[in-house]
Amino acid sequence: MGADTPGITLTPGPFFVGALLGPGLAVLATYIPARRAGRVEPLEGLTSGGAPGEERGPRRPRAAYGGLMLTSVATAAAVAMTAGALPLDLAPLLFALVVTGAVLSMPLVVGPLSRTWARMLSPLLGNGGTLAFRQLDRHRTRTSLTVGVLFVALVVAISMGSSLLNNVRDTVDWYERTVVGDFFVRGSLPATGTSEATSMPEGLLNEIRALPGTERVDELRFLPGTVAGMQVTVLTRTFSPTRSLPLDVVDGDGPAVLSRLLRGEVVVGSVLARTAGLAVGDQVTVQTRDGPRAYRVAGTVTEYTSGGMAVYMEWHTAKRAFGFNGADVFLVQAAEGRTAELGAALEALASRDGLMIQTMAEFRDFVSGLLDSVIGFLWMLMGVIFVVASLGVVNTLTVNVLEQTRELGLLRAVAMTRRQVRRVILYQALGLGVVSLVPGLLVGVGVAFLLNRGTAATLGTAVDFRISSGLLVGSFVATLVITQVAAYLPARRAARLEIVRALQYE
Repeated sequence: MGADTPGITLTPGPFFVGALLGPGLAVLATYIPARRAGRVEPLEGLTSGGAPGEERGPRRPRAAYGGLMLTSVATAAAVAMTAGALPLDLAPLLFALVVTGAVLSMPLVVGPLSRTWARMLSPLLGNGGTLAFRQLDRHRTRTSLTVGVLFVALVVAISMGSSLLNNVRDTVDWYERTVVGDFFVRGSLPATGTSEATSMPEGLLNEIRALPGTERVDELRFLPGTVAGMQVTVLTRTFSPTRSLPLDVVDGDGPAVLSRLLRGEVVVGSVLARTAGLAVGDQVTVQTRDGPRAYRVAGTVTEYTSGGMAVYMEWHTAKRAFGFNGADVFLVQAAEGRTAELGAALEALASRDGLMIQTMAEFRDFVSGLLDSVIGFLWMLMGVIFVVASLGVVNTLTVNVLEQTRELGLLRAVAMTRRQVRRVILYQALGLGVVSLVPGLLVGVGVAFLLNRGTAATLGTAVDFRISSGLLVGSFVATLVITQVAAYLPARRAARLEIVRALQYE
């Protein structure tokens, strides 16, 4: 980004919180197992009760209904928050409560989903699939917890991924509407955040207009300003009554906003409008070199410069207020079919005066590179999430193998091959994956929608809500792949069991 970043500063706070959350959550997670173990009577523990390895107790524990109620209440609160009835600061808490409640209520859906998938897949998987789903059903609590881990991975991947992709698309739509031209002429690279750059004399404007192939030249200048005590960027540019408004209007009618801009009014970014409580027709005071000046708000627009804390002014209006000379950028539009000719002329001008020429294609490649890095971060985040989820799968399948030792030994004794044993464990992993898909996809899309509405409430800009089919397919495939990879070691261990020792296993 061309910006110097400060050095790393280590403070004790994050380390303290990390140490507290790690062991703290580990101790908290032992409460229910410890409570359950403490209720085992000595005689019950010394004698065998029920089928080996079969889980007893209610199929739908009270905690599951409590989780369902928690999810319902948290979802209702999230909807109220997006409507403005609750403060936006509650968003992280509500997100955590929705996911936590959904995980707690997982036993309510795991059984029906497991049986449904068993009926659907048994014709394809054969007897090995039947044995695999039967083992998962025998250990409902453990299965529910592992499905819950995969469920969380899916929800986070889909919701956060959709939110990120929607904002990336909105950014692309914004710059394609606002940056209209074929060439940028600059004196230097703009500063990150403010977009200020070395100004160029306005006399260059006439020279560029006189170049062969030039159709139009717009002047842009980025100036620091203050509105309601907040730092903003004042974007000054030339607007023409004969062209459509090159802005992404949120509030206001495009032609009317353009007309009012040319009469000396201003347009504010949607984030600034929300932060300062501004609406169309309000007065906004902008600090200028000659002191504060009041302007009427002609409209609000989507704006990503300075995080949306921006004010648009028509070029001559801004010059009267700020008294500046020169432009930061000349945005040059070539006549139809003369782009190459104009490009050569601009290169000669830049070589003479030490200027920088950037084509629109180069600018789009630059923006695409930045956005690709953001999307790359998304895939990296998804990878980390699913790797963590795979640890739960490994744990569940390993314990299942241990508890099935005698059963697997008996099956091996009656001619089940090592390959068939491996398949049973792999099918168990497949069962965990497919059972988590439906609730994960549904809740993930729902949370993505709430995040989208929350973004609009926070920024004052409605970002179009779309669900990427590629993201859904990628999450689906990642779930199945990670469960199969995680099943490798347990399946390998099961296949290596010696029949005699397995039959003697207690």
